[in-house]
Amino acid sequence: MVLGRMYERQKKAATGFADRDISGGQNVHREKTAEKIASLAGVGEKTVRRAAEFAKAVDAGSSLKKLLILAGFS
Repeated sequence: MVLGRMYERQKKAATGFADRDISGGQNVHREKTAEKIASLAGVGEKTVRRAAEFAKAVDAGSSLKKLLILAGFS
């Protein structure tokens, strides 16, 4: 849940380049948000993306359902 929320807060919007640094060569690899969080947490990039999907699904549910999921009940 924490990884998913971190990812959702830090990722860039799909459009809009005003706040991005686009200088550099075209073949320069810029580390993606999921890669940064994954390296900090010691997990894979896909784990971070799955955690984000889980966090979105939990947040989309009702308050009671959210509490039950976070408490460990399914």
